[in-house]
Amino acid sequence: MILEILQLKRTKNRGIYFDKKKSGFTLVEIMVAVGIFSIVITIVFTILAQSARYKKVNKGTERSVFIVDSFLHERKLKNDAVEYFFSKDDRDLIYNGKADQLIDQILPPQSLYIDEGGIRYELELKTKLLLAYPFLFRARVECRWKANTRGNTNYMRFSVSTVFHYDGEKLGKKKNGEKKNQ
Repeated sequence: MILEILQLKRTKNRGIYFDKKKSGFTLVEIMVAVGIFSIVITIVFTILAQSARYKKVNKGTERSVFIVDSFLHERKLKNDAVEYFFSKDDRDLIYNGKADQLIDQILPPQSLYIDEGGIRYELELKTKLLLAYPFLFRARVECRWKANTRGNTNYMRFSVSTVFHYDGEKLGKKKNGEKKNQ
């Protein structure tokens, strides 16, 4: 008997000991392990899919910020914001010195479309006349574009507001310059 115990201890120390009653996993343990594994994999793939979707949406937002910002800066540099933000009839009133008639009115928005990188951006130009003399108006540019997420088409939106200021002489020169060119 002592020999059997010594042999048993030796085999345990070498790692060769194998008890048939405690070998392997039960079916319940395997099912629990597979269930936990499938939940973890589902969570990981969901997180990866959402990050890819957010990256695509952020790319559209980043591009729209650039488009709106460059549009407004270009308008300020070229001093031609009146041409874009006001309709032809409203521009005629402004150039003829009757801008005060537009102060309390709701002016219709103007629209521009820009196609870039396979995405169509719609710029809606809204304006509100703040002062007629000196000519001061608030311009709001709202940019909309389509973003496809999970097979659905969603319209994303970004907007910026700024204020444009012109003195009466610049508007008069613009009016006179237009007449000379015609």
